[in-house]
Amino acid sequence: MYANASALTVVGHLGIAFLFLFRGLTSFSSWDRHVQTIASHHVPMPQIVLGLGLFTMLAGGLLVAIDWHAADGACALVIFTALANLWYHDFWRMEDGPARTQHLYIFCNNIGVIGGLALVMASGQLS
Repeated sequence: MYANASALTVVGHLGIAFLFLFRGLTSFSSWDRHVQTIASHHVPMPQIVLGLGLFTMLAGGLLVAIDWHAADGACALVIFTALANLWYHDFWRMEDGPARTQHLYIFCNNIGVIGGLALVMASGQLS
């Protein structure tokens, strides 16, 4: 776990992990709203999808934060983030307006997050 890691590596891991841990934990308080939004995007079994998504965010974020199987956690978070982009931030299906713009920006930010997760994966080994 962080043996021989540079301070920059530790900061990078903790920054990426914070995003997923914070968003995962704070999403429980608005469970019903998230389920409704997921359902409105025609994602099947929205409650199960949300539960699996939050589990992935928390477990993957924790693995990255403590640098234990961090590459595995980052890989799970890449899959989660890519699916969130396709199923939840599907701006291309929305009419022009503030919601479409917001989802476009989130989609683009998520591409950057996937890049950061790829760096976490590159600094470790998949188990």
